Amino acid sequence: MGNTRNNADGTSNRLGWRSLVLPVIVVMCGVFVVLKLGDLRHMASLLRGARPGWLVLACLVECLRSITNGKLFQTTLGLAGYRFGWGEMIAKVTAFNAVNRIVPTGGASGSALMVATLQAQGVPPDRSLFAIGLTYIYDYLTYLLVVAATFAYLAVIGHLPGRAVLAAALLTVVVGGVIGFMWWGLGRQSRLHRTLTGIVRRLRRLRQLREYSETPEEAASVMVARLVALRGEIKANPKGLWRPLAPALGYNVLDVLNVWCVFQAFGHPQPIGFVAAGFVIAMLLGFISFIPGQLGAFEVGMAGAFHTLFGVNLTVAILVTGTYRLIQYWLPIPIGVLLAQHALHGGKRA
Repeated sequence: MGNTRNNADGTSNRLGWRSLVLPVIVVMCGVFVVLKLGDLRHMASLLRGARPGWLVLACLVECLRSITNGKLFQTTLGLAGYRFGWGEMIAKVTAFNAVNRIVPTGGASGSALMVATLQAQGVPPDRSLFAIGLTYIYDYLTYLLVVAATFAYLAVIGHLPGRAVLAAALLTVVVGGVIGFMWWGLGRQSRLHRTLTGIVRRLRRLRQLREYSETPEEAASVMVARLVALRGEIKANPKGLWRPLAPALGYNVLDVLNVWCVFQAFGHPQPIGFVAAGFVIAMLLGFISFIPGQLGAFEVGMAGAFHTLFGVNLTVAILVTGTYRLIQYWLPIPIGVLLAQHALHGGKRA
């Protein structure tokens, strides 16, 4: 008995209990850190005095963030030649994010699920993979804009020393290079083949990849050729490439607004620029840590930045970071898992 449903050939296409092992371990480590570093009496006092209206607003901001993420995927799929309803894409993206969080594989698990569900609705895998790649590019591009705006604000108000300005410039170059490399990689077969082979293997385990009968390596080669051709089509006719910018920028800005609301909820309001800086630093540490889901690195980066750079009480910084991650990272997972299960077993377009 268990929560795994098998196909006729014995392969599983459900998310089993093993998927929850890593999140449970992370939660236990987080509880240990809070008990070790935080002032529990102060934390209890902050929790008792929390203003629920601001916490509700933070949850609503997170819902709005999911809506903008759905719009982003809807727009990139439109560039790939396929139209889906906004609400339908919100559900797919929620499942995509949840699977990426509980089965952390650098985005491959969520991508495999997205490709499988879109293929069941008539979208070829190469088109959906192209849309996913574009989504990541726009996400990183707008994150770079938030980074630049944040450090420019801190430099103007004199809160950044010269070394920090140099570090910000270096960060801008690094993230910009990553974005350029991702777009360049979409046109290079050798760079794509290994990644796509891994995704194809996961799709085969889900028993959802029906278009290709070749080995994973051969199927990846076919998809690579189609992706390179599609990139050429869009490059030759770039009209509409600006459309994903607005939802992608909103996706990152709403993250900052979420943290700002949590500070308000616990009675320690901070300037939005300081909040953005803490978020940017946390994202950077998570990005370069190569830890699945940025778990641990993000939390340490955010709490540490607020405490050491902006003088926020350590207990407050830990509580704000933990509450934000609860709202932004953990609470959407159960809904996303249910949507993922539904996507694997139904919901096909007529």
